Amino acid sequence: VYMSEWERSKPKPPAEEDSAEAAPAEPKVPDEDKAREKSEDASSQQPPASAGVTYELCAGLVDKPNLSLEEIARQEVLEECGYDVPVTKLRKITSY
Repeated sequence: VYMSEWERSKPKPPAEEDSAEAAPAEPKVPDEDKAREKSEDASSQQPPASAGVTYELCAGLVDKPNLSLEEIARQEVLEECGYDVPVTKLRKITSY
């Protein structure tokens, strides 16, 4: 059994340059208020790590004799969970 800790990153929002041309100018907001708004936005978009952890579990057969166990595990994670985890990020946690 192999595992990997993998952080899923969120896609970056599109550049706002195009919308700035069409939108009216925003009123000037003090830097202190802007910083508070950004921190509130960031916290509302994604829950804190203390909210929980998601485990993506997958399984497979060792049916490819020419591949290492790590490479088979990597392929199963890609096929079943959609994550392309490098073999170097996998860690053996148990066997049976």
